[in-house]
Amino acid sequence: MSPNPHRSKLHPILLARGLVGGVVLLILAALPGGAAADVVINEIMASNRATVQDEDGDYSDWIELHNRAADEVILDGHFLTDDANDLEKWEVPEGVAIAAGDHLSIFASDKSRGEMGAELHASFKLASGGEYLALVAPDGQTIVSELSPTYPPMGEDVAYGRGGDGDDFGKLLSPSPGGVNSAIAVPPEIVMFKAEPATVAFGEEVLFSWETTNGGTVTLLPGQGGLREVGSLGLKPSRTRTYRLLSSNSAGTAEARF
Repeated sequence: MSPNPHRSKLHPILLARGLVGGVVLLILAALPGGAAADVVINEIMASNRATVQDEDGDYSDWIELHNRAADEVILDGHFLTDDANDLEKWEVPEGVAIAAGDHLSIFASDKSRGEMGAELHASFKLASGGEYLALVAPDGQTIVSELSPTYPPMGEDVAYGRGGDGDDFGKLLSPSPGGVNSAIAVPPEIVMFKAEPATVAFGEEVLFSWETTNGGTVTLLPGQGGLREVGSLGLKPSRTRTYRLLSSNSAGTAEARF
């Protein structure tokens, strides 16, 4: 049998020394390049509608792991689960490793497949309303990394994870499967929204101006989307109506009316 290139070599460590019939006992142990404890659940998407497709063309939910160690970590025999009462729900296939500082994406597609060098698919999907999620050691009991008691509810194409690959969790400004996480999203604010002149006759132009913060997608309703965070727009109302300015990101929506 040819050796697995992803396996760590044996290194001699003196774990115990004693004399048995005048013979010194030397015990050998396998030391991995890195420790699985350095691997964390880094980012998830529980309602993937248009962010990334799997090899079947499906928009499957996904989980991203991040290796914080200075060496490669072998994940053979570890488990992923979305059930605290079933810690061995899906076993990571043989030969799967994460290089030092690297990221590994696993689709939560309920397809349960994967091998070295191919896409990985867990045997469960993620609940958009929030649920437990954990990476479990090969003993089937030790929790390596978890989102507990549950991750929060998430809208479509919203990513939740560690801001900038750090320790703080939140809904992220933008998804980044396989790469360093974006910053945690801060709810947008509408600093200013005004109309000049405030009163016009039908068919006369009103100049709407606004200023928002925190990276929201700006929409002026009715009918004007994809606007800049700071901007202005001239409109000619054909009837009496209320205009609404919305600024939205993954952390929430701010609204102002005129």
